[in-house]
Amino acid sequence: MSKIAVVYASKYESTEIYAEWLAQELDVQALSIKKTKPELLSESNILIYGGGLYASGIKGLKEFKKKCGAFQNKKVVIFTVGLADPQKTDYSEILKNSFTEDERESFKFFHLRGAIDCKELSLPHRAMMAMMMKMLKSKPESIQENEEFFASYGKRTDFKDKRSLIPVLEYVKQLSD
Repeated sequence: MSKIAVVYASKYESTEIYAEWLAQELDVQALSIKKTKPELLSESNILIYGGGLYASGIKGLKEFKKKCGAFQNKKVVIFTVGLADPQKTDYSEILKNSFTEDERESFKFFHLRGAIDCKELSLPHRAMMAMMMKMLKSKPESIQENEEFFASYGKRTDFKDKRSLIPVLEYVKQLSD
């Protein structure tokens, strides 16, 4: 019998919501990485980790790796949550900077879309968004590619979709059979 742990790090709740939806479907509890004990991770043979995407990488990933120690005999599923459309976005650089080559080969990755309410952003995140907007506007070739970003800038936008978890659930169910 597989023991599954669903762990997440979320600043603005989108990742937490996806983790809760996953946990509900898998009949387990979703836990914040801050509240997760290393023992839970060592007892589980399927580890699902979700983290929001930020300029600095995947939220909470270092803490997750530290609490896991070695990933031997573990099936690891990583889901990221960001604003970009996963169908149009290349995540290879983020993955390369966040995971070793062995991890990239053995872990399974999924990318999901979250939500943003610009009024709720912290001051540093607001400043980063403003800098990104300015940078993208200075590159005419990026305007079409980033039109959703421009349209959502300064507003509340929600791309969360429970159905986007179907591939994740199907994959995890294959692992646990």
